Amino acid sequence: MKRKLIHLETSRIILRHWKVEYYTSFAEINSDPYVMKYFPKLFTRIESNILAKKIKSFIEKNGWGMWAVELKSIVNLLAL
Repeated sequence: MKRKLIHLETSRIILRHWKVEYYTSFAEINSDPYVMKYFPKLFTRIESNILAKKIKSFIEKNGWGMWAVELKSIVNLLAL
């Protein structure tokens, strides 16, 4: 069963479901040594895309999960 997706918005950010357009930014985050310092390894673009698809699918199935955070001033993935 597909659940209603949550979309929360403030004056500065949007907490929302994943968009395919976020995959590039997510891959950049996952390949940054500083960001991934405490992870076992950096992710390749393919590994990052696989993870993003899993996150997106989980939200679609359960109605909650690791939402994307979009900063309105740059209209780009900021975090999850």
